[in-house]
Amino acid sequence: MYVLGTTLDYMQTKNALENSYIEGNPFLGENPSSDRLLTQKVLSAGAVYWSMNTIKYKPYRRRGLLIVNGIQWGVVIKNEQVGATFIYRW
Repeated sequence: MYVLGTTLDYMQTKNALENSYIEGNPFLGENPSSDRLLTQKVLSAGAVYWSMNTIKYKPYRRRGLLIVNGIQWGVVIKNEQVGATFIYRW
């Protein structure tokens, strides 16, 4: 679920920047490149995977995953509410 949320956030951000939106993440700057967005997403996913893997007690790991997913999906939903969405075709 985290990888899906991260992918959606990347796609929303990329599309929003192409349509004159400004990035609100202070770690990325106002108009980051697609490469910088992708690099940040890959590094953050790796950090989440590594940190969750270090938690040995299973209920704590589950709780941590729920928190991380909640934050990620909160960002995706907020992006959608402000109109930073993307169009997909099958």
